[in-house]
Amino acid sequence: MSFRSFLTPFNTAILSFSLLLLFNVIWMFVFGNAMGGQPVASFEIDWSRDEEAATFMPDFSKNNQFVKNGYNNIANNQSQAHLPRITASGNSKIIHLPNKMVEALPSNFASTGKLPRAPIEAVVQFTKFGKLPKIGILGHKPSEVYARPTPEFDGRPRIAILITGLGIHHQATIDAIDKLPGEISFGFSPYGNGLQDWINRARNKGHEIILQTPMEPFDFPDNDPGPSTLLADGDPSLNMNRLKWVLARITGYIGITNFMGAKFTAKEQAITPILKEINKRGLYFIENGILNRSKAKKISNEINLGYSNVDVIIDEHKSIEFIENSLESIEKKAARTGMAFAIGSNLPATTKLIRNWANGLAAKGYQLVPVSAKVKHQIQANLENNPN
Repeated sequence: MSFRSFLTPFNTAILSFSLLLLFNVIWMFVFGNAMGGQPVASFEIDWSRDEEAATFMPDFSKNNQFVKNGYNNIANNQSQAHLPRITASGNSKIIHLPNKMVEALPSNFASTGKLPRAPIEAVVQFTKFGKLPKIGILGHKPSEVYARPTPEFDGRPRIAILITGLGIHHQATIDAIDKLPGEISFGFSPYGNGLQDWINRARNKGHEIILQTPMEPFDFPDNDPGPSTLLADGDPSLNMNRLKWVLARITGYIGITNFMGAKFTAKEQAITPILKEINKRGLYFIENGILNRSKAKKISNEINLGYSNVDVIIDEHKSIEFIENSLESIEKKAARTGMAFAIGSNLPATTKLIRNWANGLAAKGYQLVPVSAKVKHQIQANLENNPN
């Protein structure tokens, strides 16, 4: 029998399958996981639909994080309640930690000053864009579960600070995360690399996160916020897809803030569906800049969206004298009204001056709070002014 006569359709299919199986075995031997698969990272969460899930037990003797937490001896931990359960669908995996292991994690902010790692399962939706924020089935909102706890009001004037532009320049991002007080909130660009690592490093230091969203300015495209810019006259479905792409870049944020966007926020037909979408997803909108023609505040009030505008732009002009004067203006605003909110960019001079200034605020009689505290303050003020 010739080889050509042997290659019938059936025999060809069997031979192809056998070669593929052999190649997959070799691949597993060399790389440690099947083609298309991925190793499970300790406590990293991915998402699958419940109806497709299958349950299995991990070989935690090879998992350094489990060993570190004392789960290195199966004989001493026979109870299923002491072991993590992993559900999987294809390459998507969720690690469900039982109470004993959850308690071992640094999740108690009062004692550690650390915010829990993101993502938090209850407020994540898995979509074609990636992990998007959502309101959980029990009503939990990302704006609440990812927020830094607000200190109890003690009568002192309060100041909230947002530093934007993190995630782009490596050293500047490290300096901001490690050197600024944890009460200062951070705005991350969607265009950085390794963003989720930065987010969790910042949250580990107590910093609250807000996601910068590129929006069209009046001088676009001469001044271009980037490839996923929301356009004032753009197709609504395209803008929505671009928004969802941005929202899926990271997890662990309480809301979004505009990056540029004077033209976009001034057009009610453009900004309204965006604000409705983030409201539906349990997020806040923080207006970056003093945009006199913006419709964001008006629409936010109409749809009961958590919103805050800015009192002071710290480094609108890039000079030490201007920044120092801005910091003084923040204090005066807080002393006069009880709460002030300022935004600055992650420039070395700005970061250094804010760090030195913030370290002396308590001695002056001020209380530094996260941006979420300013949003809540504004919500309360709106309720008092419009009780009906």
